[in-house]
Amino acid sequence: RGQDGVGKDLTALFSDTNVIPIPAVTRDCAVGFEAVIEFNVFEALVEQELISYKSPRSAMSGILSNSGRHLIEFVTLLPLRIKFKEGAQLARDKAVRVLDLMSQKSRVGFQKLSVQQLEKYYTDLHTTRFEGKIPFMVDGIVVECADEKERERLGYSGNEPNFITALKLSPAEKETKVRSVSWSAQGHSATFTPVIHFDPVVINGITYKQVSVANYRRFKELRLRVQSPIQFSLRNDVLGYIDTLHTVTPLKTPLLEAIKHCPYCNCRLVTDDTRLF
Repeated sequence: RGQDGVGKDLTALFSDTNVIPIPAVTRDCAVGFEAVIEFNVFEALVEQELISYKSPRSAMSGILSNSGRHLIEFVTLLPLRIKFKEGAQLARDKAVRVLDLMSQKSRVGFQKLSVQQLEKYYTDLHTTRFEGKIPFMVDGIVVECADEKERERLGYSGNEPNFITALKLSPAEKETKVRSVSWSAQGHSATFTPVIHFDPVVINGITYKQVSVANYRRFKELRLRVQSPIQFSLRNDVLGYIDTLHTVTPLKTPLLEAIKHCPYCNCRLVTDDTRLF
């Protein structure tokens, strides 16, 4: 696990159910994969109470740990790159054809696009990723020039290739309204963190109805009320975040307040403007 095999050795986790045959090539090679869980598989695992993760990405991290080896059969491997044992290279367009053959089971492959087609694909991807047309979570695309002469002309800046770039997608977001606030005690410091509850929203097939706010200071800055319109977003498709939305007519609903006493020992709580403890 990791770039060029530098990291945790995952060999013991994988069984014959995950082996993907490599099409005939002239030299021994290594293949780099991305490991993912498809949405329908994730939902089935949650429904059967086999996992309790909030997203396919967090589930994938858990499965690749020692505690998740019994779920490895549910992992899909997406081939991304080939490296030959003695350091020789295969022309990228030929490598892509080999990788595409290996990708048939996952229904995902590489696409050759013109610049104009790429612009449209990238724009459309912001919406199609939420319409069930892509079977797993994505937060961007990697674009590279496949023409060997162009790759050689563009060259490198230090160790970074100038013929490859990553285009990130805008955070997934939905508008909703605040319902209430609860307070969660964190660790031995007994610091209380605000948790904002809101009308449920669905992103990537997953329902969200609450989010932890960083600290007491940000809670006060948000000045949230019951029914306050907010925008819920997922940073890196994982971390929940909220922002307030402007209202033309000021709300007259109750302002959300911090608790004044510890719910466990009834001691009076204090604040240093950033924390409530």
